[in-house]
Amino acid sequence: MFRIANYVESGVWVLVAIGIVWWGFRRANWRRRPVICAAIVLVAFGGSDIVEADTGAWWRPWWLLLWKSLCILLFLVAILRARKRQS
Repeated sequence: MFRIANYVESGVWVLVAIGIVWWGFRRANWRRRPVICAAIVLVAFGGSDIVEADTGAWWRPWWLLLWKSLCILLFLVAILRARKRQS
């Protein structure tokens, strides 16, 4: 069940990435670079879930923890930059 859940979660992240790109294209004043970067990070995070399904834990091996941490850090940077642009 753990493996299936991780595969489903990976698919969800990819769908969210597709949704963000779709949303970005629909906006009149969208900025391509931040939208594409956010989508890439989401797909990378989804990829980490596929690896997690095979390793059995998000913290093993060490590089998987680093991968996931980097994705989360990039999420936070993207959110903070978007909020700064809006103000």
